[in-house]
Amino acid sequence: MNPHSVAVRAIEAAIETMLLPGSGPVEEAKAETMVVAYFSILVIDSNEFKHYCERIRRIAERRKEAA
Repeated sequence: MNPHSVAVRAIEAAIETMLLPGSGPVEEAKAETMVVAYFSILVIDSNEFKHYCERIRRIAERRKEAA
């Protein structure tokens, strides 16, 4: 498996964890950190970075509205 595939799977898993009941700021921070780390080492590109950041932001926003 190439580094990009590993990164995408890891990021997707972290985002899915954010959707679980009882998740909160810790899971959000983990997902954000993972996206930044993979972007920093050039495994994901800027478009993917923006896409994942926006997904994380929307999920966090919905969770805060529901609380």
